[in-house]
Amino acid sequence: MVDNCGRVYVSGWGGGSNQSYHNGVDNVFGMPTTADAFQKTTDGSDFYLMVLSPNFENLLYASFYGGGQSQEHVDGGTSHFDKSGIVYQAACAGCGGLNDFPTTSNAYSRTNPGKRAFNTDIGGCNLGMFKFDMRTYVSPPVMRDTLLRVYAGQPLSYPFNITDAGGDKLSVTVNSAIIDSTANSAKINILQDLPGLIRAELLWNTRCEDYGKDTFLVEVRITDNACPVSNETTARIKILLLSDPIPPPYPECIKILNDTTLELKWVNNNPSSDFLQYQILRKKSTGSFEPFDSLLNQNATTYIDIKAADNLTENYCFMLFTQNSCRLPGDTSRFICSLPENENDTTQYFDGIEDEFFVIHAFDTFNGSFFIRSKNPLDSLFIKLSGDFVDKNIGTLSFVNGVGLGFAGIKWIPGCEFIGSDTLELLIQVRDNNCPNFRQALKRIKIIVIPMIQAKSPSIFCPKKFNSDTVLLEWSAFNARALTQELWLIRYVNNVIDNSIKLTSLNQTSVFDNITIDETKKVCYSLTSKDFCGYWGDTSVKACVQGKDTPAPDLLIYTATVVDDKEINLVWEQAQADSFWRYEVWKKEGRFSSRYELLASLNNVLDTQITDQDVKVDEQSYCYKIVNIDLCGNESVINKEACTILLKGSVEPFINKFNWLPYDYWMQGTNRYEILKTEPGIYQEQLFGSKSDKTLMAIDDKLNYDNGLYQYTIEAYESTFGNNQKSRSNTIDLVQSPLLHIPNAYTENNDGLNDNFQTVPVFVKDYYIQIYNRWGERIFESKNKKESFNGTYKKVEVENEVYFYIVTYTGWDGSSYTRKGNFTILR
Repeated sequence: MVDNCGRVYVSGWGGGSNQSYHNGVDNVFGMPTTADAFQKTTDGSDFYLMVLSPNFENLLYASFYGGGQSQEHVDGGTSHFDKSGIVYQAACAGCGGLNDFPTTSNAYSRTNPGKRAFNTDIGGCNLGMFKFDMRTYVSPPVMRDTLLRVYAGQPLSYPFNITDAGGDKLSVTVNSAIIDSTANSAKINILQDLPGLIRAELLWNTRCEDYGKDTFLVEVRITDNACPVSNETTARIKILLLSDPIPPPYPECIKILNDTTLELKWVNNNPSSDFLQYQILRKKSTGSFEPFDSLLNQNATTYIDIKAADNLTENYCFMLFTQNSCRLPGDTSRFICSLPENENDTTQYFDGIEDEFFVIHAFDTFNGSFFIRSKNPLDSLFIKLSGDFVDKNIGTLSFVNGVGLGFAGIKWIPGCEFIGSDTLELLIQVRDNNCPNFRQALKRIKIIVIPMIQAKSPSIFCPKKFNSDTVLLEWSAFNARALTQELWLIRYVNNVIDNSIKLTSLNQTSVFDNITIDETKKVCYSLTSKDFCGYWGDTSVKACVQGKDTPAPDLLIYTATVVDDKEINLVWEQAQADSFWRYEVWKKEGRFSSRYELLASLNNVLDTQITDQDVKVDEQSYCYKIVNIDLCGNESVINKEACTILLKGSVEPFINKFNWLPYDYWMQGTNRYEILKTEPGIYQEQLFGSKSDKTLMAIDDKLNYDNGLYQYTIEAYESTFGNNQKSRSNTIDLVQSPLLHIPNAYTENNDGLNDNFQTVPVFVKDYYIQIYNRWGERIFESKNKKESFNGTYKKVEVENEVYFYIVTYTGWDGSSYTRKGNFTILR
């Protein structure tokens, strides 16, 4: 569709359904999308929605629309646009029974219940409808609001862009006090003016006089020439003028040059391009600080005070601060005085010089960082290291001198040889450069090395008795430490260590131990580890071999049932997970056999059922029992069995007889047996009868004569307060032999008796009759065993005479028969 403004709207679809019609071009992969697309990705079978500017110059909007799995498609032309650019679309959606077609929360339906007409078990397509507005280009021009921070006295240059999604021509008007100002005006330069894009920059030479005023505002109003109605946007540029203070220099020392002259020295660590001057403050003895002088040279590091009279007895103190180009003052420096303080106790001038003591493990990394600070004044500090670590060249040592702060460090990984040795010392000597006299102190670092932290020994599970002279030991995964070298198994016999076994791997989690166990021995085990330095870890809790008086719990068999007349499903009670090792499933053929054989061994406690396909369910009953084996290898003692129901049957004329073996393995007993019956044309089993007595036999003399094949199955139901289980027997087929009665004459006199020639088939499956006149002409045929001959041929009554018939029919047992004869029409 093309709207009144020349924009082109496109709605199309592509997908796998097109493969045979478009030479393999059957998807929408590779189609471009715009940043504001509803859906930017595709599975190749989706709708594609697009808007182009007039003359196809620009892509205004493009998006995919469709599910991520199903191949929705279009069967015929079903798209419609209204004049405003909204598309209405119908589609075959959610094919395959999927629900991934995009819908809104208020959609009529958000799921696809469609089914295939030829197979209602397979999900089909459904009608998906959507209404989509592609008019994103209607949005107004875009310019981002901005807050700018600039230092007073510095030039401002801010580039910015104005965009329009519709690619329209833009016009700009600006309203701002700083642009209208005559004293120090700002301006906006247009660098590029294109449809849909304006690139511009804001320029302003700021002044110190402007600092401290409210935030300056530049209001930019943009209008596009959008069709059919123009849009307008207002963006704001806020400008905040800053003037950062400059940190002060650091007063380092005062020297007395003579009775009236002092020399002040400082360190200037913070040079700044915004520097104006230093301001020097001075006080005399107990007076207050007052402005004293200023310096315009930022590189100056000394000041000579020639007005310090009687400075041998009078104490002159100084502070400094720095002013920036806008005369904004920074913080004041620390003060420094010409006369030193009492220095009888030099330790009062430093922080962090207290002695420290450390206990570390061998092969742990010791990273010691020690900071020493000067209290007052904050003078330059100098560090020197000595002691055992220097003398013996142990570890990696470092130190850093600094102004007011010194640092000493040690990085060390102690080896086995340092375990249990004497305490090692690192001595840190520190002094300052206070003028005229320095101070110093000594810090002691003491370290002692102890054995490594040992890994926690794994927990041994209950030992499993494989036989009289073999024990299987299993344990949890060993979380070894980095320097753990060996894992050892210790055997105890009657609480005395009998043997120690070094295991082959730290990752080992099991081992067989060959030991003869009898009633005179109490055999237990524990685990321990040994590290790189030869130190032993803690031993685990002992785990002992259990005796014969601790059998595993017995388990119920819920049901043994025949499935699909070809396999047997066995379901049993789940064992306790915290003591489970494995299930053993045992099987025997026939209820009177005494020979059980192992069918399967299952190691997952959740595996509480098994399907046995090696069976002939129509020939005999199969019996099963479950043996529960716990973590200690103990077996359950009382293992009840369960045997499948075997159904047998026989046929007499017009009577089916059958009998079955009982299912009496539930603890609560059997409630009833239900007899299920089905036959050709009936696709669901029907309840034929129910029995609760012990006479497990029945007869069926109510047979459907139109069929001759009858299937029977027995289902046993557990009594109340049980586990709501049932067991199903095999399914037997009983077949009645076919019978066919054919009359030798009929009277077509409309008296209601023998008015048509009609055969009487019983238990017949397939049927075909042909009737011939004496000239050999076939005048009637039918495969419908209930259709009769009414004595007409080509709608004309035939003559009263003798006619011949041939009937072929089959039984449900596969037998076939042919009957020939004649009959007479009597009118």
